[in-house]
Amino acid sequence: MKTKIKKLVSLIFLAVYFIGIYWFLSLTTEYPLTVIITMLASIVFMITTHELGHLVAGLLTGYKFVSFRIFSFMLVK
Repeated sequence: MKTKIKKLVSLIFLAVYFIGIYWFLSLTTEYPLTVIITMLASIVFMITTHELGHLVAGLLTGYKFVSFRIFSFMLVK
């Protein structure tokens, strides 16, 4: 039960955060939704690049590839 409440609270904070960003951007730019979508795509790209760096470093130091996971997407050997 506590896990569900934590997830709900996290989603509420995330929603308020993005509503705040959208409101601020609507005051400062002509296309706030485009900016938000670009920001989200950039975050996904940065996380993917970061995790790929872990994969490359692991392979270079002798670790074997077992799996690669980004968010809920998982690639298993």
